[in-house]
Amino acid sequence: MPFDPCREWLGIDAVDLVSSHKVLGLRADEADPLAIVRAADARLATLRAIDPGPFEKAHNAIVARVAQARDELLQNLTVAAERPRRAAPAGFAPPPPPRSHVGQTAPPASPVPPPVPVSPQPFPGFGTAADHDHARSESAVLRSVVPKQKSGSGGVFAALSIIVAVSVAAGTYAFWNELVGKPPRKAATRPPSTTPTTPAESPPKRTVSTEDERQLQRDRDEAARREAALAEEARSRREKQEELQKQESRERERLAALQRKRDEDEEEAREAEARRLEADDLVKAQSAVDRGLGDAYAALRRHDEEAARRSLQEAVKAAGEHGDLVTRADRWTLLVDYAAQLEEFQQEAIASANEGREYKIGNRTIAIIEITPKTFSYKEAGQTRRGSRASLPRPIERAILAQWFDGGKRAANHIFLGVHHLLDDEPDLDKVRAQWEIALAGEPATKSIMPLLDDPILTGLR
Repeated sequence: MPFDPCREWLGIDAVDLVSSHKVLGLRADEADPLAIVRAADARLATLRAIDPGPFEKAHNAIVARVAQARDELLQNLTVAAERPRRAAPAGFAPPPPPRSHVGQTAPPASPVPPPVPVSPQPFPGFGTAADHDHARSESAVLRSVVPKQKSGSGGVFAALSIIVAVSVAAGTYAFWNELVGKPPRKAATRPPSTTPTTPAESPPKRTVSTEDERQLQRDRDEAARREAALAEEARSRREKQEELQKQESRERERLAALQRKRDEDEEEAREAEARRLEADDLVKAQSAVDRGLGDAYAALRRHDEEAARRSLQEAVKAAGEHGDLVTRADRWTLLVDYAAQLEEFQQEAIASANEGREYKIGNRTIAIIEITPKTFSYKEAGQTRRGSRASLPRPIERAILAQWFDGGKRAANHIFLGVHHLLDDEPDLDKVRAQWEIALAGEPATKSIMPLLDDPILTGLR
């Protein structure tokens, strides 16, 4: 349910704000000024001890309404006390004396006072005529206690407009304004009468002693002190609460900063650990790749292509996802492919070496006598040399191969000549580079194999 300031703070509904007695928590017939003042002071002390929070405007309006209700009731008592004693209404003449049966006039009867019309009540719920007479007797006290005021309908407008915004319909305010602003109707008057009336007896006057006035002042002073103490206590509570909120905010910011620093340190530690593990993994992978590539190169120099490919597969597996190692293994795979093709070209070249064909090897000249799959024989400087096919010197093989390649005049042939140098028992990397640079001038594919000359497996041979 929505918060209702009138119900929570005064114990009444918003529509009851039109009744000053209900606002002060008094009976509808209460006419004791001391009771009115004390009830109002008690109400104000209670209200001012409340921390209204977001309902500050409604709180101020209710405080103003309580003060206004007190002043209205006291002012009404003052007006009632000062009102002159109601005179007998004029215009009521006594009835003519009855005539006798013999034409004589009967002796005059005693005059009977006419009925006195009752005027309407000046305010709803104010009480009976006796209450007004009782209030008139206290005019002297009220003159010294309550100053005369005019009804502050503007203040009520402001107060009720705030309350209406909370829970009351606009019709309540209109009803209150109409009820307060309308002056009491005057009693109907009759023409003055010549018949004398008997004046009504005045009720005994009720006076307020000096001690009562002093007690009233003491009560007001005590209420003011309590109100000031409560206001100071409320202000102190608010200040402490604000300071506590500031401290909590600073503490939250400090903890958040610590958490951020802790998270950054943990992230940095994780990254450092990841880099360390990656470095360790790279070292292990590089070692395994070096081992596999070294075995593959040794197998190529033995002309064992199958063993070379097995070792190469182990190197590729060890490279994993390390980009540089993968690229390095790819270059060696290309070398194995070139070596396999070289073997085929070499067999064709040797098969073309017919009897009597001469080949230049530096300053030497040899003449092939016969080369079979198992043996070879050639003549050099008048001497014949023979041996097994496997023991045919590499320079003679290369001379036969180069002369066979010269028929094609292709730049790519120098790639194979460089591979032939690379597979010698004692490789000469400078001669390999020279052949590959010749190939590079006419064959762009040579760029893929040229970086092998800087591979640790080959540079370690120097």
